[in-house]
Amino acid sequence: MARTTVEDCLRQTPNHFELVIGAVARANELRRGVPAELPEENDRPVVVALREIAAGHYVVDLEKIVVESLKESVAITSGETSIAPQEEGEGAEAAQEDAGEAKPAADEAASGEAAGEADDRQPDA
Repeated sequence: MARTTVEDCLRQTPNHFELVIGAVARANELRRGVPAELPEENDRPVVVALREIAAGHYVVDLEKIVVESLKESVAITSGETSIAPQEEGEGAEAAQEDAGEAKPAADEAASGEAAGEADDRQPDA
């Protein structure tokens, strides 16, 4: 098996930054189930992505990658995912409020008990 080197990839994508971003984007596509252009040969998705870039089967389009990333980010922050972040946040805030209310009461009880114990230990005059 011939090994793919960074120099092989840089012939296709001369910018190191674009190469890294492109390889990560393609590896994520492969993880999500997009079919590989080359035989996977039991390689990890990142290795397959680098092999595809070096062979010229995947062309790094930084603008497209950034736009897709922003679309995913907007979808996540606007609540368009299967997980509703607002519901989790509300539950967490309610739990914190409950804990906050219980804490002072517990502190008062503890301080009252400590004061009561201190009175018991003082000798009668």
